[in-house]
Amino acid sequence: MPSMVETPALASFGERLHAQLRQGQGVARVIGFDPALDDATLRLAYLAIGLRTGEALTPYGRLFDVKDRGEDYRTSAAPVSMTRESTSFHTDSSARDVEPDYVGLLCLQTALQGGESWVSSAVTAHDALCASAPESLALLYRDYCRDVVTPGTERNLDRIRENKFPVYHFDTALGRVTFRYMRYWIERAHSLLQHPLSGDALSAFDHLDAWLSHPRLVLSFTLQRGEMLWVDNRSMAHNRSAFVDAPAAPRTMVRMWTVDAANQA
Repeated sequence: MPSMVETPALASFGERLHAQLRQGQGVARVIGFDPALDDATLRLAYLAIGLRTGEALTPYGRLFDVKDRGEDYRTSAAPVSMTRESTSFHTDSSARDVEPDYVGLLCLQTALQGGESWVSSAVTAHDALCASAPESLALLYRDYCRDVVTPGTERNLDRIRENKFPVYHFDTALGRVTFRYMRYWIERAHSLLQHPLSGDALSAFDHLDAWLSHPRLVLSFTLQRGEMLWVDNRSMAHNRSAFVDAPAAPRTMVRMWTVDAANQA
């Protein structure tokens, strides 16, 4: 039995979205879906579009509701997606062997306050660092350990020690620089391993954060019900502001991770 009914219009749109992301745009905000559509219909339309960008990665399931679940990522292994906190600029997935090419968000419910989305070009930040702080950029090409928070991944000191990779990397298969970053999980891993980061490494992260937050690099907006955001998870960093929920209507974004088959060839 097929997993879903064929929807040619959505498939065509998904293919155009995929082409835009692959051609270097790196970010797309999708508008125009009727907010009066029910949640199930919006989810199915979103899934149909997303599957045209690549194969779904499923550590959290094909679709995962990003909402506050009362967790505190500072005192547990919970990902920030289960909290109401600001995330800082990052890419999704801190597991070495789980790397989505594209990350999507579908808005089902906005927050009462906050929850603004921010997107920044990590490639432009790379070029800026090359010109302004080349010593810091060189350090970002070194491996750093990351704490393990992805579901289904065993978490112990040995796994954390093995879970290491650089922030910036030149991918010869893709012919371009790629980016993977979540500063908090790097710092916590090195703290758990009792292998503190050097002052130079921390300074490199400070320089990177400053560029990712530079107004010239940041696109900001608040997704409304039925709108979608898609980003290239290898070239763009994303962030959100902290938020406050309405008691009866918690902020709900539906996340999807996909892997581009063309990148695996």
